[in-house]
Amino acid sequence: MKRCLAAVLVVFTAVVCIATAIASAPPVGPLPKGTTTTVTAPAQSYVAVALNRGQSGLVWRIARAYNSNVVVEKVERNVGNLTVWVFETVRPGSTTVRFALTNGERPKAYQSASYRIVVQPR
Repeated sequence: MKRCLAAVLVVFTAVVCIATAIASAPPVGPLPKGTTTTVTAPAQSYVAVALNRGQSGLVWRIARAYNSNVVVEKVERNVGNLTVWVFETVRPGSTTVRFALTNGERPKAYQSASYRIVVQPR
């Protein structure tokens, strides 16, 4: 019985690891020069970013890591021609969220946009 349970656990762990690896997009390569927008918001509020997808097949995605001690992504949705992200501001500080317009999940970035989010004390 213990061997059977151990075998099931090993198979389950392998399936979870494979599913996670498949679901992960490859990292975005070098970013072309783009715009930077600064947004200021109080702590424990929300900041929304909306980017126009433009050409068919191109998608916006977060291109680089940002400080999740300052903001946390809550929602990402496609609304018409826009991709919209909503971030919750967690604590005072600043971080830059960098976006890349890519062809699906391919690493080549055709366009970039950055949002510097400054979170002030409430």
